[in-house]
Amino acid sequence: MKNIFLLIIFAFQALILSGKADYPPCQAYTPQGKDTIDAIYSYSNALYAGIDNYIYVDKQKINFPVLVECTMGLAMEEDTMFIVVPSKPGKTIIRLYKEGDTTGMPVFEKEMEVLAFPKPYIKYDFDRLDTLKYLSLLRLKKTNKFSVALSDDLTNESKWFKVKSITVGYAIGHQYMTYSFESDTIGNEVIAKLYPGLEISLVFTISGRNGIVIRMLPIKVRIY
Repeated sequence: MKNIFLLIIFAFQALILSGKADYPPCQAYTPQGKDTIDAIYSYSNALYAGIDNYIYVDKQKINFPVLVECTMGLAMEEDTMFIVVPSKPGKTIIRLYKEGDTTGMPVFEKEMEVLAFPKPYIKYDFDRLDTLKYLSLLRLKKTNKFSVALSDDLTNESKWFKVKSITVGYAIGHQYMTYSFESDTIGNEVIAKLYPGLEISLVFTISGRNGIVIRMLPIKVRIY
């Protein structure tokens, strides 16, 4: 299963590198004034391998047109920002060159950490679902919605993936009951059938941009 997931992520990165992927839109961005270059998708000012990383160049510090170089990947300009696509995790140097300058000398450079693109996981309320062994029936009756998270470092992680469907399964005697929902919630009619002590299996299908669909590993929890 790990290899299948890696193949899916590789295919996702291949779409990005081919220029065919549809990315989460950049939200309104206010520079913090902490650095000449800010990575817009990362709170820690890191980059992610194999995806478009929008970076902001502080125009108060660099007040002339520049060209951008990423020493371990691609770099391009888009509107008032730049995109860099590092090829692998590690360290890369982002260099700025004054447009039209023939000396070949950068006006600014910065070493930035490149992280592997994180694996998605299911989030329930404020908890990571696969870390829970028990699930409160009372809590489930109040909150029956699930979401997909990637990393606390990503500034707009909710734009990458969403829950496409949920399948709930459990054994009653010699029968195994399953109920599927094409949404990010479990139907109240199924929640009403659950009771303390019952172990249930939750299988999530998540969808990303460009039609990417991932079937997650089953998560088992016991109702109390």
